[in-house]
Amino acid sequence: MGIVFIFLYNFYAYLLRSVGNSIVPLYFLAVSSVLNVVLDLYFVISLKMGTPGAAIATVISQGTAGIGCLFLLYGFYRGVGRAEMSFILTVISLGTRVVLAYVFAPIIGVTAIWWAIPIGWLLADTVGLIYYKNASL
Repeated sequence: MGIVFIFLYNFYAYLLRSVGNSIVPLYFLAVSSVLNVVLDLYFVISLKMGTPGAAIATVISQGTAGIGCLFLLYGFYRGVGRAEMSFILTVISLGTRVVLAYVFAPIIGVTAIWWAIPIGWLLADTVGLIYYKNASL
């Protein structure tokens, strides 16, 4: 489960660094690390969950970093006055997920739905990055 969030964080951190913003991924990583320590203490000491508690805390903190970067990128287009591009990226992402899940679910089952989500995000964010690079030229 945590590998999905690690992928999200690394992918969006790369995108942000590629457009010259290297400090924001560092902030997300710092918040995620502090959250991980706090949640580790809570789950392991307060709830007495031991190793499973530490694992849950780690996945939650990784999810915070990955999904935070995802929301930041989509909100970026709203913030620079291109709300229509944020809408287009959302439609691309959701449309890709629905089509892939609909086509491949009968063939490979529920796994198709799980793979459709990151593929939809990847496609939408690639389109957004290409748009941003071409618009800034």
